Amino acid sequence: GGGELEELCSRVEGVSYRKKRDALFVSDSLFSACFKDILQRLTAHVQDLLRKIDNVECLLVVGGFADSQILRQHMIDTFTTPQRRVAIPTSAGLVILKGALMYGQHPKTSIVARISKYTYGMEEAPAFVPGEHPESRKVVYDGKARCEGVFKKFVTAGSVVRVNTTVETIIHLASKSQGGAQVIIYRSKEENPQFIDNAEKLGLLRVPLPEASKDRRSFTLQMDVSGSTIHFQAICTDQSAPIDLNVNFQ
Repeated sequence: GGGELEELCSRVEGVSYRKKRDALFVSDSLFSACFKDILQRLTAHVQDLLRKIDNVECLLVVGGFADSQILRQHMIDTFTTPQRRVAIPTSAGLVILKGALMYGQHPKTSIVARISKYTYGMEEAPAFVPGEHPESRKVVYDGKARCEGVFKKFVTAGSVVRVNTTVETIIHLASKSQGGAQVIIYRSKEENPQFIDNAEKLGLLRVPLPEASKDRRSFTLQMDVSGSTIHFQAICTDQSAPIDLNVNFQ
């Protein structure tokens, strides 16, 4: 009953029960304390991003949580400097939806750059280097010792990727008998993963190639990494046009 609730509230500092209004009242200090942990974690995350990105002149606070007056004031007090302002638009909860619609209509103009959340790469088998590569990863192809399971990086987590950014890497065929290639795409939250063991497998690229010969033992893999998806092309020296590739996501 009301008496039990009133007695319980009396044991908690900052909380009171008013029987006539049948309502709980929480003090400003206690209510603000409920946000302490999330605000600390949010502050640490934003500070980490600011260390990676130079010359940030404006922080845009959006999303449903941005409607909280406590969060708004905290962001303004913590991150406003003479060189940087904190902007909180009206109806902050709808801004993400509006931004998604704008991006869908104008993908190349509405967003000029993005921060890569993951490190993207592929598996490769470079020449085995004693003392640098573990013996357990040593394999032999066409009489040459190689190290399997090495993570070859395309894009680094936390890096700024601008519109129309392309990355190219030369892929060498492991065997003369290969008439094509399979490239497994991985991602990792580490900035510099050495091997693919702890990376997440994203998908498989199947690259159809002409019959391998002494003159061509490699091809160029080109990636457009500037959008919300990654587009791949294979470029062979003995073919006039690039080959568009589709990723078979796992």
